[in-house]
Amino acid sequence: MKEFKPLEIKKFPKKSYKNNEMKRYKKFKEVEKQNLSLSCVDVKFCLDNPNKLIYFALDTLYLYDISTKSTISKYPLCNMQISAGNIRRDGRVITAGLVNGKVNVYEASKKLVLKSFFNHKLQINSIEFSQNMVNFATSSNDMVN
Repeated sequence: MKEFKPLEIKKFPKKSYKNNEMKRYKKFKEVEKQNLSLSCVDVKFCLDNPNKLIYFALDTLYLYDISTKSTISKYPLCNMQISAGNIRRDGRVITAGLVNGKVNVYEASKKLVLKSFFNHKLQINSIEFSQNMVNFATSSNDMVN
């Protein structure tokens, strides 16, 4: 019968967090710390430009550049509370769903309201863009009879 060998404890080297993802995460944490008092509703990253971040506060949208740690633009919404939002993957269009069921579509560079939709009666829960970047879907607390 063979004898058991005692277990050897292997020491693994510490993980290096110097990859691009962790650098962005650290920068994002700093942006989050700056705005804790604004009552964050939602935060979304732009998929094609990971340095762009949209921050949805109660009644204002903030577009940040993570690489420079600065606000690119601010979109006030006339005292209407935001309940959901999203940024298109190319970063050129922003949507904001409000608590009264209205959905605003903004052009990111010029701060223009491209279109407003009044199809829902109650609070918007989520907004998501399609892969073709043309269509988007919304969900709300409306009930269908």
